[in-house]
Amino acid sequence: DRDFIDELNAKACPLLFPTTEEVGVLRDFLEEKLKYEFEGELLYHYTNCKVAQELFKENADLWCTHYRFMNDSKEWFSGLELIGDILRNQGCDELADEVDLLPEKIGCAPWITSFSMNCDKASMWGMYCDRSKGGFAFGFNRLDLEQLIDRKNQSSQDEYFLLPCIYDADSVKKILRYILDECHSDEDEHLCREGCEHELATRVLSRIFFLSLIVKHPSFDYEKEWRLIVRKH
Repeated sequence: DRDFIDELNAKACPLLFPTTEEVGVLRDFLEEKLKYEFEGELLYHYTNCKVAQELFKENADLWCTHYRFMNDSKEWFSGLELIGDILRNQGCDELADEVDLLPEKIGCAPWITSFSMNCDKASMWGMYCDRSKGGFAFGFNRLDLEQLIDRKNQSSQDEYFLLPCIYDADSVKKILRYILDECHSDEDEHLCREGCEHELATRVLSRIFFLSLIVKHPSFDYEKEWRLIVRKH
């Protein structure tokens, strides 16, 4: 409810969110190193008939959901748990402990709208649409969405990001290693700066937090989900 979200806002740590440039680097890594699919022309948004009626109206808006209140209430926490387990298996126990504390440090900055590369998946009709009245899957041109996001990022204080979800632990391991290597490289360049260690930890955690927003359990791989993530200022 509103009071609970206000409470989360009060506890929010504004530093724990990567910059637009850092998210762009993550996206490039997904596309170039992990060969994630960026070729699909259309992304589909499943919804029920009531919402569809609103979307047919002129100047209609797509609504976002608070990242803690997605369809599966445990979704974000399961992603964090996977990240923490991987870090501990790699000997990064202290960092894993910090990741475990992220739910207490993050407020309601990110909001999410979901899309899918699948245009007609029976399980998704059942999950996101009204079983008795049916629903719609609205197709959005991905390149048009990305161009719109670029314009919004240039003209708005809010930040918008469009990325595919990650379902396999091996990819998460590679991304975490990349995050740690990149941040330690940055540390080497700023060894003389006072407070460097705290800044480094903050940058690592901010990137890991963003990664947790697109990590999903492998059992949901059939959704082939993309997420529009909005950080409100």
